[in-house]
Amino acid sequence: MRFKFNKIFFASLLFFLPVQGQTGVRPFKIDATELTQELQKQSHGDGIKLVWWIPNEFWMASSSKPGDMDELITALEPYVFVAVIDGSVSRLGAFSYRPEEEIRKNTKIFDANGSFYLPLDSKMISGDVTNVISMIKPILSNALGEMGKNFVFLVFPKKGKDGKPVVLPTKPGKFRIELGHEDFFYHLPLASISPKLKCKNDSELFPSNFQYCPFHGSALVAQDTSITGK
Repeated sequence: MRFKFNKIFFASLLFFLPVQGQTGVRPFKIDATELTQELQKQSHGDGIKLVWWIPNEFWMASSSKPGDMDELITALEPYVFVAVIDGSVSRLGAFSYRPEEEIRKNTKIFDANGSFYLPLDSKMISGDVTNVISMIKPILSNALGEMGKNFVFLVFPKKGKDGKPVVLPTKPGKFRIELGHEDFFYHLPLASISPKLKCKNDSELFPSNFQYCPFHGSALVAQDTSITGK
């Protein structure tokens, strides 16, 4: 399969995130900053440690028009796609990065039930996904230099040991990615691609991955986005 998008389009998706709501698909605006913050998790300790979960919803939201990313989305559908960088900084400010082999051994996904999954071996990944990774790597390297060169792309199975999806970006749930001795948590659904929920007491809006109003304790309810446009 030959993907129809080019490297310039890929670069714009990866770094400028031109995310917009699509008329007829989502009745609300998607905030690019919120989407990025949800998908990219960064360590607050020493060094550079970044986990970037890239679900198909990211590509759907980034598409300039419906159908642009269908081939890519189809290729990635059987997998959980994650980009990782793990580095350290010396006292003199020099950066060093852990090799891909080490990162692969020390990265796991844990589903809501506590079952964990390791990155798939390259032989278990489709040729289309391998080609996608080969396209992204030089773009990151050219745009971010040594840091971009050391991004590692990991592909995990989409279905868990019970036959159910490990993660469902638009459904309530949670999962975490373990990188070394650090955990990076994701709470679902992704709030940035879902309408906010409303407190029935005072109509204050909260992210869709909240179940209850933190002030009143009451269950949040759906808002009428066709009227509010939020």
